[in-house]
Amino acid sequence: QAARTSVLWQPRTASALRIQYRYESAWFKLFGGKERVEKRKKDLERQRAEMKEELRSSFSKDFSEYRFNKGKRSEAPAFVCHTRDSVAVPAIQTTSLANTPLVFPDMLQGKVSLVVVGLRGIGQQVMAQYREPFEQHFAANPACQVFELSIIEQFVFKPLRFIFAGDLAKRIADPSRLARAAMIAPDAAQITDIRNRFRITNALTGYAALVDRDARIRWLAHGEPSAAEIDRMLECTQVLLAPPRQPTAFALPPMPGS
Repeated sequence: QAARTSVLWQPRTASALRIQYRYESAWFKLFGGKERVEKRKKDLERQRAEMKEELRSSFSKDFSEYRFNKGKRSEAPAFVCHTRDSVAVPAIQTTSLANTPLVFPDMLQGKVSLVVVGLRGIGQQVMAQYREPFEQHFAANPACQVFELSIIEQFVFKPLRFIFAGDLAKRIADPSRLARAAMIAPDAAQITDIRNRFRITNALTGYAALVDRDARIRWLAHGEPSAAEIDRMLECTQVLLAPPRQPTAFALPPMPGS
């Protein structure tokens, strides 16, 4: 009887440091499986080390900046950008915290929206500083709405999405808000696209965007807002709510001698 061999290795998941799978079979030894498993083990150890280094360096950089300026690099603009300079909201299809469909840009069409964004729910306090005055000022206006997005950007946290989402749902509690709030875990390409469109530079703060009726981002802000920035946000919302200007009709003067 062939001797049994035991090889331990760990998968690349959030629980990679805790969960182990045991493979015991003479088949691996007979058909070269032992070498494959050993190679896989080394690959996983390398990937785990790279993942830990990525998390360490990313957090260190964000934390250093947050201590210096709380992640705020500039003041929010006092005006909305022109349509030709705007970018479309990224396409997102997910389930809200109320277990209802949440689809961008479809749900943004035809209304002026404030979209507040944070990573893993960390920026909730900053997001609320934009959301609350917006809701108070435009509560009676059916043409306005608010969406809250929490993004899980690191691979290691993705298996914990439902834990984060459950915790966030408890903190929000309000059923009307839950239907317009979501915890998403996009792939690497989507994360890069979302970061670029919302100009997310630091994971430890929150972001806000005013979106027009065509689902295009016309105003962006980040970090803790000043009173002046809140006033700018409300004024810019009024600009987006205003009906588009119609071209002035006038009659051309008659040609001389006609």
